[in-house]
Amino acid sequence: MQITRSLIAIVVSTLFLCAAAFWNGFPILYSDTGTYISSGFGLETPFDRPITYGVLLRMLSLNGLTIWGAVIAQSLLVSGLVIRLVNWLVPSKNAPIYGMVILIILSLFSTVSWYSSQLIADIFTSISFLVVLNLFFGLKEGWKQALFYLLFFVSIATHMGHFSQFLAFLTLVLVALWRNWIPSYPFKKRVMYGRLGMLIVLTGLSMLTMGSALAKSKHAFFMGAMLENGVLEKLLDEECDQGFAICEYRDELPDEAWRFIWDESSPFYAMGDFPGTREEFNEIINLSFSKPKYLAWHVEASLKATGRQLVSFGVADGNGRFEKGSTVWNAMNDHLPREIPSLESSRQYDRELLVGEEFGVVEALNSLYALVVVLSIPLLLLIVLQWRKISPSVRRSVVLTLLFVLINAWVNGTFANAIPRLGGKVIWLLPMMTMIGCLALLRTRAERKDLPPPHEAT
Repeated sequence: MQITRSLIAIVVSTLFLCAAAFWNGFPILYSDTGTYISSGFGLETPFDRPITYGVLLRMLSLNGLTIWGAVIAQSLLVSGLVIRLVNWLVPSKNAPIYGMVILIILSLFSTVSWYSSQLIADIFTSISFLVVLNLFFGLKEGWKQALFYLLFFVSIATHMGHFSQFLAFLTLVLVALWRNWIPSYPFKKRVMYGRLGMLIVLTGLSMLTMGSALAKSKHAFFMGAMLENGVLEKLLDEECDQGFAICEYRDELPDEAWRFIWDESSPFYAMGDFPGTREEFNEIINLSFSKPKYLAWHVEASLKATGRQLVSFGVADGNGRFEKGSTVWNAMNDHLPREIPSLESSRQYDRELLVGEEFGVVEALNSLYALVVVLSIPLLLLIVLQWRKISPSVRRSVVLTLLFVLINAWVNGTFANAIPRLGGKVIWLLPMMTMIGCLALLRTRAERKDLPPPHEAT
């Protein structure tokens, strides 16, 4: 009966998590989708990202039969992991139903459905985190734990930003455990050390899947971040007498990192794009860490960028039309030609997902999601203040979720750029943990009411 209840909950939740794709009439596409598809079917590592997600798209689409397989698989992973987490944190025969209700609410009132319905690697940031929580709070030794480690490794390997993000997160958790700032419950401390150690090793090994791409592109991404955060301008004021080529284009540099790297009219391309700028950009980056004054600029810029990213989240960031002749359309036509009619009949193809000046569906959704997050944060803080009334596992999961969202903002704001997509991919974890925490509090109060008075118990 319990297994049947769990299966029903997972299936229903998975369908709701696909809601954004169902509404669109097709999986949601992003400008990077074409690169992922081409890399997976061509088995070539792109210069700016690992090949892992591209291979997953090929496998999950059944070698090009239907791209819907990828959306269903992504949603299924989120569904299974959240329901399993609810079962660990709020154990009950009805835990699968509680998890299903939480996921239905999240699908309708948070960003999660959009990202599980989108054909880029963003949803795997949250999937990786959910795997970590499941390993921390419930899984015993055995083959299931091995599968979770495998899922963690594959999820980490889908995006270059995961390495620095999870290395920072897991290292901080390790230090907190060592300093007894967080309890090891429900496991002994040596078990938690072992699991954290394994996760850190797997995070390091993920570099094997992205090493060449990282070597080819990291200089450009960090230079773009320095430009957007204002560090580059101040540095060039001090060091342009060294004859850097970029100084010739100072008046033409855009304000945003994404324009600097991806707009073909950017000076970045006049300078030789990724391969042509590597030597000079690396020299400038190294120079920016050579003096205390420059380091202070980096610290200040990092703090400001983290703050910007924390409040920058939403959907439809970069979900353009991708009409015939675009990189995305061409990749779909080359490798998934059966999907072209469905693609061209989608809302996205009709430009309904574009964020415009007028207040439309996308703007309404983003306003709703922002309201949900704003309401979730004080509730989460209240749950933390009620720490004596909830289990150590729930307390720790709330703290870890807040820490993870903060680190996501720091990594993306500091080393990439602060944009709504990079915040939206994880911000739904806050309302998720709010609902789990509230459920835990309600169950604790209900259990206390059922207890007999002390004189009757004796």
